[in-house]
Amino acid sequence: MTISATGIKENSKIFITPLNSTDKQPIIVSAKNIGESFEVSLDSPVSWDVKFDWWVLNVE
Repeated sequence: MTISATGIKENSKIFITPLNSTDKQPIIVSAKNIGESFEVSLDSPVSWDVKFDWWVLNVE
């Protein structure tokens, strides 16, 4: 899943909090697209929508 976030930088830390079951899988930040977005994924698909909150912290 791609999340639009134009503030993403090379050194950004992205924190994910799941709001429902992920079937015991971590939500992975699989890509950072600098200045555009980031991508999240699970190792194995699930049959329901996984809901989550996210927060980006830019560090120097």
